Amino acid sequence: MASIEKRIDKAAEIAFNKLEKVNFNFSKIPVPIATFIRVYSAQGQIDNGGLEHFFESDWPKKPTYKVFIDAYNKIGSIESAYALQEAVDSFPIDNPHRNINARNLFMDQCRVPDDFPIEEFSEEGLLATDFPVEDWDDILCGILQNMLKKIGQYFTT
Repeated sequence: MASIEKRIDKAAEIAFNKLEKVNFNFSKIPVPIATFIRVYSAQGQIDNGGLEHFFESDWPKKPTYKVFIDAYNKIGSIESAYALQEAVDSFPIDNPHRNINARNLFMDQCRVPDDFPIEEFSEEGLLATDFPVEDWDDILCGILQNMLKKIGQYFTT
């Protein structure tokens, strides 16, 4: 495992430990750590199944999707934030983060024959959030390196 991957894993371990210590209350951890956790978690879901995977389950405590959009904006991944916002806006319901059944029904209705990925989400996702893994690693590594230079004190144990 490359050195930067080890640093990412270590940063994630520290960040999630800090979040756990405050009972998973994001308002009680520094914004840079919350931002890192949101992007790290969201991108993990997206990398494992696209935006459909991101939306098909409830997130703990059902945060609005805006927290993830804001996190992508904070790290400078404007295209990813935009793609996620477009996907959220495509749901025909208010507050889609609160209604897993309506989200999944809508995604089922959007599915094309032969269980191909959801067209609307896939098109948006390919713009920014479904980077090839090696591209995402480079992006995340660059972001993490920049964050650690600026806010490394937040990631000490």
